[in-house]
Amino acid sequence: MLGGATVVAANDAELDARLDAADQGADTINVSAYPAALQEAYRSFADKCAQCHTLSRPINSTYALPDEWQRYVKRMMRKPDSGISSSEAKLIYEFLVVDASVRRAELLERKLSALSAEDRAGAEQKVREIRESYGIRD
Repeated sequence: MLGGATVVAANDAELDARLDAADQGADTINVSAYPAALQEAYRSFADKCAQCHTLSRPINSTYALPDEWQRYVKRMMRKPDSGISSSEAKLIYEFLVVDASVRRAELLERKLSALSAEDRAGAEQKVREIRESYGIRD
């Protein structure tokens, strides 16, 4: 049992270090070049997410893939005091996916390249569909 406690402590320390690093980064995103609907999604993101943690945390996170953002937003939505509705969660998710494809394109590409061909195609399709829904063409 002691070995399990050591692993948990190491995982907690790693998570704490990752969160601390993200919290030290930028806490806003310049969305002035984004479509108006995406700017509105950013406002929902900023309003809801800042209730529980710094905006720096998601802005500087290591997440870039649609599935990573989906898990993250769902986890935050389930927090008792988040106040994130299903429709707000969808907007926040879409903002984060598009933003990762624009502002963090290199990270997204690196993560996509590590996926299987099938998973990569699925992730690329999700990104493309969300971008196109906001009028962003490749």
